[in-house]
Amino acid sequence: MFDPPKYWEESVKASEKKDSNIRTLIGDDLGSGRPKLWAKLSMLSPGEQSVYMSKLIQYWPVAMERRAFHWPHLSLALSSAVTTTLIATKINGDFFLFSNKASLMEVMNRAPKTPLYTGIYVSGLTTYLLNHVLVYKDLYQDIEVCPSCTLSKCIGSEVLAGVVIPMISVPLLAHYVMLNKKDVKVPQVKSIVDLIGLSLEGIKSCRRIIPLVVGIQIFSGIIGTFSILWGRNKIFSTIEMDEEYVNIAAKEADKVKPFKERLSDLLQKIPLVSSIMDLENQRTKVK
Repeated sequence: MFDPPKYWEESVKASEKKDSNIRTLIGDDLGSGRPKLWAKLSMLSPGEQSVYMSKLIQYWPVAMERRAFHWPHLSLALSSAVTTTLIATKINGDFFLFSNKASLMEVMNRAPKTPLYTGIYVSGLTTYLLNHVLVYKDLYQDIEVCPSCTLSKCIGSEVLAGVVIPMISVPLLAHYVMLNKKDVKVPQVKSIVDLIGLSLEGIKSCRRIIPLVVGIQIFSGIIGTFSILWGRNKIFSTIEMDEEYVNIAAKEADKVKPFKERLSDLLQKIPLVSSIMDLENQRTKVK
């Protein structure tokens, strides 16, 4: 007699057995079920894992995936440089030309360029470092990535480095330049209150463009995060499925000398330094 519940139980058991056999076959085909790369990385510290994966991705064979992962590092810094230029133009125009409506070309021609150039340099460098420490560092490791956390870090780094820091630092740089000009007399900053007041003057000068520069940084942060995560997911998925790509990139990455070795090779090319290093090496061998 046909028993539906019993038939259903037997079909479930047969399906589970089939899935188990498939997983066993895949595991046998791939060794442990995961590429040898992860076994190698598991013996390294998190910092060493990040360094090795950074080199591996740098030589990843698929150019689009490699660029999607790496290029936001520079594009986000460029975005901060653009917003810093807009902010510094307003502040320099207000401080030196007494008008925050002056154009960039007018500010470049008539106002000192030091606050602008220094602000761009500091903003771009800060963006690069913040993204390296807060965003990229965890993405090199074999861990579950939180997309919303990555997005928050990326946007936060962009707004901090490309909006907040320029608004605070450029007025101080402009004031320093004015102090060193003989034809301009300005009061010296003597306390924290004066510093805060000076920074507030800078914020006041560019308050009309705050929504614009914040919007630019949020937009660039969203695009950058999407590109980074897309590139990472593609690369890590390929690492899981195709060891041939891993071997190609790993061979190139293994050829890269550590920073200490490259520095040592560079110093060896300097005659005086190379002779000192040779003497030190000989003393070490004798000991």
